Amino acid sequence: MSCGEKDILKSDVPDVYVINGDTIKSRVEKEISLLKERTRFIKSLVIVGDTTVFIPPVRPGAPPQSSPDLREFQRPENKGKPFQYYAYGSSLTAGFRDGGYFNDGMETSYPVLIARQMGLTDFKTPTFSHQNLNGVGRLVPTHFNPTGGPAPKFKLVNNNLGISVNTEKDFEMEKNREISQLKNWAVANSERWQLLQLFKDGGENIFADRLGDNEYSVYCEKNPADLVTLESGYTDLVKMVNGEALAGSFDAIIPWGAIGNNEQRLAWGTTNLVTGERKRLLCVANIPDPMDTPLFYVVTAREVYNSLLVKRDLVFHSNTDLDNSVFLMNSTLDSLLSPRVNLALKEDIVVNKRTKLGGPMDVRAYYSEFVSNSVYNNMRYKNIEIEILSERYNFPVVDLHGLFKKIREGKFITDDGVQVEFKYPGGNFYSNDGFYPTAFGQAIIANEFIKALNKHYGMKIPLIKTREYLK
Repeated sequence: MSCGEKDILKSDVPDVYVINGDTIKSRVEKEISLLKERTRFIKSLVIVGDTTVFIPPVRPGAPPQSSPDLREFQRPENKGKPFQYYAYGSSLTAGFRDGGYFNDGMETSYPVLIARQMGLTDFKTPTFSHQNLNGVGRLVPTHFNPTGGPAPKFKLVNNNLGISVNTEKDFEMEKNREISQLKNWAVANSERWQLLQLFKDGGENIFADRLGDNEYSVYCEKNPADLVTLESGYTDLVKMVNGEALAGSFDAIIPWGAIGNNEQRLAWGTTNLVTGERKRLLCVANIPDPMDTPLFYVVTAREVYNSLLVKRDLVFHSNTDLDNSVFLMNSTLDSLLSPRVNLALKEDIVVNKRTKLGGPMDVRAYYSEFVSNSVYNNMRYKNIEIEILSERYNFPVVDLHGLFKKIREGKFITDDGVQVEFKYPGGNFYSNDGFYPTAFGQAIIANEFIKALNKHYGMKIPLIKTREYLK
């Protein structure tokens, strides 16, 4: 659930509130200005301040009337014990939402919802303490629009955070204290190569750090899972289109067409999980196309072309197809299209003063050829490799790529009859950040996993009533 359209002001926030019987005192982070850039995980979003908020958590829907009998799907050594389900992934699996990582998002992540439908009561996800329920990076919409431009504007939540600044001005994130009990081992903002190598080969990630030094690989390799779900790769592409990685950097994760290398990197997720003495059930999600997300459609290329009064030729090629080009909305584009920004300043944005050529890359259209060469091909090859491994090791694939595309085309209706909206902001599938889903969206993804598991393994897990997560 995202914050409503009306801004939540400090006067609206109680000094204390109660969650699950715990009394929570409102606490504002004094060094929020230092945290703003460090906790801005989606660079294209326009943040115009910070605010103190209390957003009631999403209440889960009614539990299924009966739980499936999962005993026949257990590994021999787990017989007589509760069914063991472990989830691995990046931001999508972690419950990343509204630009951040916080308790409500984690508690309505698709693995938690799948476990609930299975009747599992011991599925732990690495939530923050109740006092720090707002976690890190959470954004709420605001009507404050200093530029008057078309980009949605947001404020960063500044209270009851799970991250702080110490006396040395270093960042500290609350460590999870239930590591040995965790079942959702998703690491927010993690890149594919980090995840598939269990963070053994370096790569700084504050979300992995909060799970303990060297604990991640130890618990992942020794987990007693009967079922594993795996998702990775989408966060890499979200970072790429937001300018946080070079266009070709995703290639370095797994060389194009190198199935052997991919197999090695996925060894813990395939050969170590579905063959031999440690055989488990496995279900893998493929990678959605970030170009199917709504931040690319806040304005059309034709609207940008018509609104741009200076140096239009530096933003658009002469042969640009305005009907098939898209822009990622960001602060630069917002300023270019703003009625309040001086024309001379707009020219400075477009023109590089040193070279007299086109300005920053984030001004330019994501032309069809750019998409083809830097995002689409990378995603397509990885999805092909997932399909090849699926056939080789006989595990089902959840088609998130197809799901996101159907939602963009307005062609997806849930099994309980809800039309899924591509609308942004304010639609029912995408949260405030425009890339990651709401609680309702997570319920849809959970159902896609459940359908894949039921079809492939015959598990008979009941589907979620997704409309209950629209509240």
